Amino acid sequence: MSPGAASSDFTSFETRDALALGVADEIGRRVLLHLADHPRAALALAGGTTPGPVYRVLGRGYLPWDRIDATLTDERWVAPDGPDANEHMLRTTLLHEAERHGRGLGLRLHPFLSDVATPVAAANAAEPRIAALRPFAATVVGFGLDGHVASLFPGALPHPPADEGRTVIAVEAPSDSGAAATNQRLSLTLPALLDTRGIWLVFTGADKLKRFETARDCADGSPLAALLAQTSTPVHARYAD
Repeated sequence: MSPGAASSDFTSFETRDALALGVADEIGRRVLLHLADHPRAALALAGGTTPGPVYRVLGRGYLPWDRIDATLTDERWVAPDGPDANEHMLRTTLLHEAERHGRGLGLRLHPFLSDVATPVAAANAAEPRIAALRPFAATVVGFGLDGHVASLFPGALPHPPADEGRTVIAVEAPSDSGAAATNQRLSLTLPALLDTRGIWLVFTGADKLKRFETARDCADGSPLAALLAQTSTPVHARYAD
């Protein structure tokens, strides 16, 4: 399968276990490459169920965790310690494995959620903290069948407006988007997602493969199509059935 843009490539793995091992290895190598000429490396990591196995494998790796920061690509407006929170998922996969193996005690997590009243206030509070992590050494994203990436949904209006300099926004997902848990979200902007040495687009299942191919081959106006069409940042599409 040929990539959809000059900066993109696609790899299909035989199994989901092989996908997790392969992506974790690639990200680990990219982090070490970044640390060769930077004092610290920051990871922007997607939530959801698909990347969880990647983070577990990555957390077992021999990386200099005391020089690594981790944040999210997006978050639901829910309790941060609840099962629907991407922060909770990251703590129970990457951080849990790194700490369980005695290697991740220095890893710094930078969550989106804070003790404020609204998603817009949370985005404003998170903005300086998350912006300071850019550029990222590596970014992991998934996508939905509607073509959303992170919590950038087709037709959704960001708050505050997502200008070129903005890093974190509040988003209300459309009611027909199928967004889990809540329609109220926080998300990195597209420029922030692209401000990285590489994006790993990780997905599984035949329906996601078909949606990927549609976005790759057609300018359908979705955030996924925009991600695949740009040529400024490498996109590494990694798939298993």
